[in-house]
Amino acid sequence: MFAISSAITVASTAASMVGQSQMASAQKAYNRKTADAARQAYKDNIATLQLQRTQEREAASAVLENAGREALQARATQRAAAGEAGVSGLSVDALTRDFMARELNFATNTKTNFQNKSEQIDREMVGARAGAISQINQANAPVNRPNYLEAGLRTGAGVFNSYDRYLDPLKINQPQPRVSNAGMAALANRGSKW
Repeated sequence: MFAISSAITVASTAASMVGQSQMASAQKAYNRKTADAARQAYKDNIATLQLQRTQEREAASAVLENAGREALQARATQRAAAGEAGVSGLSVDALTRDFMARELNFATNTKTNFQNKSEQIDREMVGARAGAISQINQANAPVNRPNYLEAGLRTGAGVFNSYDRYLDPLKINQPQPRVSNAGMAALANRGSKW
């Protein structure tokens, strides 16, 4: 009876250790996949933001080019109309300066808007990096590994109880004091500090 009981205790503890080891391996693999996914998501976010910046730059260039062309046409039309009407002098010069000032103002506003959008994209890239680092750090959290000292103590206590019952058959029908899992963990932790 002692041998069977001891064998069951040892087998139960061994099965528990194998299960804990498998769970730790599975958690580690899951953490690795999560970290890899966070890295890939970061790369994708950065690529998207860089594409957005390129599109914004191209759109601003196209707007400036069209505005420059329209301003050039407006000045040419203004000069032709002034020449046909025989008008010259300060009023024509003032009108030309007004066209040029509007063109410069529009170009400045367009460039400023692009710079603001570019700075916003920079901030989004910084935020994407911080988010990726946070996800990777969470995925790299320590994995609970099997506690061999606790398993050894639990096995020893089970074998000792079996041996004690083997020596005194009258104790078989009496309730046996048991050490709780928390008590075993406390013993295991105390043992690791010595």
